[in-house]
Amino acid sequence: MSLILPRYGHQRIVSSELLVASDAEIVSVALEGLENMFKVSQVDSTTTGQPNFTAQAIAECGGLVKIKGLQQHGAESIRSKSVTIL
Repeated sequence: MSLILPRYGHQRIVSSELLVASDAEIVSVALEGLENMFKVSQVDSTTTGQPNFTAQAIAECGGLVKIKGLQQHGAESIRSKSVTIL
């Protein structure tokens, strides 16, 4: 599934399938992107008092389950990033 995240009149499209790619580098880059989006959306949420729409969108498309599953990944860096995000 893909999720579409609105921000300042633009949309970001992220495929949660990147989190289950066979190439660890792709998974790592996807996690880094999600982490950065979480950081920005948390600042927005705190500033505006609105819910964290990034977190909601990721949960709705099944991304949260996939991130939790990455805690069992063979690569330590991916396990660590998934724990940080959660």
